[in-house]
Amino acid sequence: MPAGRTPEFLAPYPVSTLGEPELAELLHRLGVETVGAFAELAADLVANRFGPTGSAAHRQARGLDPRPLAPKDQGLDLAVEQLFDPPEELTEPLVFVGRTLAERLHTRLAEVGLACQRVAVEVSCAGGRTVARLWQHEGRLTAAALAERIRWQLNAWQSTGAFTEADGAFTALRLVPDGLFPDRGRQLALWGEAVAEDRVERAVARVQSLLGYAGLRRGAPEGGRAPGEQQARLPWDEAALREDRTPDGPWPGRLTDPSPSVVPPDPVPVLVLDRDGQPVGVDGRAEVSAPPDRVELHGRTLQVLGWTGPWPAVERWWDPRTARRRARFQVAVEGGRALLLTVEGGRWYVEGAYD
Repeated sequence: MPAGRTPEFLAPYPVSTLGEPELAELLHRLGVETVGAFAELAADLVANRFGPTGSAAHRQARGLDPRPLAPKDQGLDLAVEQLFDPPEELTEPLVFVGRTLAERLHTRLAEVGLACQRVAVEVSCAGGRTVARLWQHEGRLTAAALAERIRWQLNAWQSTGAFTEADGAFTALRLVPDGLFPDRGRQLALWGEAVAEDRVERAVARVQSLLGYAGLRRGAPEGGRAPGEQQARLPWDEAALREDRTPDGPWPGRLTDPSPSVVPPDPVPVLVLDRDGQPVGVDGRAEVSAPPDRVELHGRTLQVLGWTGPWPAVERWWDPRTARRRARFQVAVEGGRALLLTVEGGRWYVEGAYD
């Protein structure tokens, strides 16, 4: 179809082809049977009579996009780049240029009063391939520290075979700031605490240069009801951002502190029996069929000395496919131990232990 003749092509089709059944039915009652007849109506009248849905269908009938193009301001371009002509065969010149680019990047950010959460290191090759990796920044890396990470990254790419002979020589090195935010400065420690922290960050950066940004993970607080849901394994730098952040809530049915000191990777199946040796159950009103008398765990029978609960938790009740109903108990057993038990679908599990 030649450009500009879309309305002509659509004109003989019925209005039902526009994909709006209710609009098509209304247009039929008004005597507008074809897409061409609908396209001939004035756009402002269509908008007043049929609203946003009618306007989008009217634009489609006229061969236009459902919504007019709305160009957006791309914002500041703070990326810094060095082109190599002729292309460089070795990484050493890129390492040398990396420090200069890092200083230019810091200067640009300072001029506009911004800092960034991450910096992307991009290397382009003569074969047309571009390799990139994000580094956490948070406004804490000096130009020298950023240049050092560029060197580590280039060495890691070279040692892991990220570049092949088909890629050719290096044609460009580019630093792109990501996650811009106002730079409010950084309060430094008085007694040298920052020295140990910087050493840890340098070691983490070396590992990340080899394994990738997500190659080194640690625990971080997370929102959730179950103890195993209150910690998430995140990339090192993302976990650091959550250290002083309280997980969003509220979480109805979540147990109050103290939390279990031991949480297994997966809940451990157990049997909870009453005095008659019958399984203990919990009904829809969170009422217990009988007091727990003993717990059978890994072939051992543990006498129950005391218990409290249940604490019911109903999750995602609006979605039958993922809805869950659980109830939790805290149980003290012989040997000076206490367990966090949960029952779901008539089956009991150990979610944690208080040691």
